[in-house]
Amino acid sequence: MNADLTGRFLFRSKVVKDAPYVTQLDVLERHNCNFCVHGDVFWPKSTPLIFSEVKRTEGISTTDLLYRMLHAVQRAKCRVPGLIASQPTACTLLNDGPAPTCTFTPMGDEENCLRVFNTLETVAACASAGTVSSSSSSPMRASSSRAQPTTSVYTSGIMHYLPNALRIADFVAPGDRQGGQPFDGIRSPRPGETVIYVPGAFDLFHVGHVEFLKKCRDLGTYIIVGLYSDESAAMEPGRIGPILTLQERLLSLLACRYVNNVLMDPPYNITDEMLDFFKVDIVAVGNHTSEEVISGQHSPMKVPQRRGIFRRIDSGSQVTTRKVICRIIENQ
Repeated sequence: MNADLTGRFLFRSKVVKDAPYVTQLDVLERHNCNFCVHGDVFWPKSTPLIFSEVKRTEGISTTDLLYRMLHAVQRAKCRVPGLIASQPTACTLLNDGPAPTCTFTPMGDEENCLRVFNTLETVAACASAGTVSSSSSSPMRASSSRAQPTTSVYTSGIMHYLPNALRIADFVAPGDRQGGQPFDGIRSPRPGETVIYVPGAFDLFHVGHVEFLKKCRDLGTYIIVGLYSDESAAMEPGRIGPILTLQERLLSLLACRYVNNVLMDPPYNITDEMLDFFKVDIVAVGNHTSEEVISGQHSPMKVPQRRGIFRRIDSGSQVTTRKVICRIIENQ
């Protein structure tokens, strides 16, 4: 799975599966590599000419993401008294404080985990508004009035990545580059190309997202991703995200070979004006998209459906953001 995901990014020529954890010289020679590049590692001083160290993206690490997932699930459970949290009355939602005080109770198998996710109100709505009802009303009804965060994520001590032009430029691989695939990378659409618009949160960018985008290439050669804001992502029913902020989710999409443009914080309800401006021919969503999003009373897909350009794509992958989080919870 990791190899499939890595192979879809632009900044690679080849993926070596089952590589040893410690890279020795014979490994480099076997794969005709001139340099070993790593973010932070010790390398024997006798071979300094073949090792290069690069700066990691600040504020984003595997450890940090694990904490965010565990913290987010715990906070969400605390907002639904009696569901799973062992001490629901002691739970509080603190935008700028530590994790809730209730004891974390394992969810059990994946089926139970997914059931819980479908019951909970979304974490992002909690973090933004500070209040979430445990009633059965859909968060889609909040689409007309977005809640404003009471505390900046940049000063809360939870997230330290500060969006900046230089860091974003590091992730952008321009299209039409020499030696690259003709349809890959960030570029302008060519005359006559079929333009595909795919809205979504694309949280914890994984192989399921990649396979979906790859399938969209069967419909057309120019893909525009509409990347939901944190508030818009919170309105999707049956989700507990986003775990990553919009600015963090953007970086993975910019580096994906199938993405040609990204709209940041597009209209949640797709409009005629937006479709006309970007000359969109097809609007596509994944097979795991909620039925309420597709055909509910407050569906954001009404305009593309009226135009007859709406498509639902089966990526063939069963990996979803919720299932990724479930694996983390089950194996903590």
